[in-house]
Amino acid sequence: MRKLQCLLLSLILLFLLLIQSGCQKNNSKLVIGYIKPSINHMPLSFILQQNQQISGNYEMISFTSGWEVQEAIAAGKLDLAIMPFTYAWTLRSKGYKVKTMACLERETDGIVVKDNIKAANDLNHAKIGVLRASSLEALLDDYAARNAIKFTPIYFRTPNELTEALSKGAVDAIVSYVPIIERMPSNLHVLHWFSDDYPGHPCCNLVVTERALETKSKQIYRLMALLQEGIDTFNSKSNDVIDYIANYFNLTPVQAGKAMQHVKFKLKVSAEDIAWERNMMQNFICKGYLENLSTDSDMYYISKD
Repeated sequence: MRKLQCLLLSLILLFLLLIQSGCQKNNSKLVIGYIKPSINHMPLSFILQQNQQISGNYEMISFTSGWEVQEAIAAGKLDLAIMPFTYAWTLRSKGYKVKTMACLERETDGIVVKDNIKAANDLNHAKIGVLRASSLEALLDDYAARNAIKFTPIYFRTPNELTEALSKGAVDAIVSYVPIIERMPSNLHVLHWFSDDYPGHPCCNLVVTERALETKSKQIYRLMALLQEGIDTFNSKSNDVIDYIANYFNLTPVQAGKAMQHVKFKLKVSAEDIAWERNMMQNFICKGYLENLSTDSDMYYISKD
């Protein structure tokens, strides 16, 4: 009887050790959130697909919009996220311990209209669809102010809802980004690319929690090296890259090529990036979205290596 008890106790201990080992293995993964309709995660998704042996070290979780990613990282469900810079600023300014490691995806966005709208003045008193508190809204407000346009914002929750609203005539224009723009009906066109005003401006940043920086720093730096490899490949705009984008987003190679003309990737944060983002975020104070903005040292993590 005593031997049986000892055997049972050993089996229970072994079972508990296996569970603990599995949990530790799972916790060692970097959990990364991204916006599936966006092109912002393409270099990372591409390089992980090319390196199946290491892809198991990362858990990629997709969302349909930036605000969903914001909620997930705020709830502690993510270690890192690729998300619009406005949501990163909002999180930090509201006290969440996150930092921007890189202004990753740049450009991509523009104002989309039907054929009857030809110039900026045609947007005066228009209804314009946009995602609330997004980088798209920040850029739209800046464009409207510089062109003396008064408009009515109509808020939607996802990028796909924007396209549907414009197609059905619920709004006069929307603010969207590639590759979604490339899939739009032929009677819609880009009135203005924001990159014409701000070449190379940040859109989506690589944002990390301070908890992950403390507990998973080695994994994060390995990820950064992988991401740089993916960026180098993507910036080459090779046929493999175009084919990957086309297959992922169900585009033709021509559409994928056009999308790549309006996106840039860089794994860095420059003084110019910081100043530009801060300037764009000032309007969120005026709109009442935020009471104040975080300091640059709180907002950004700049490696000294």
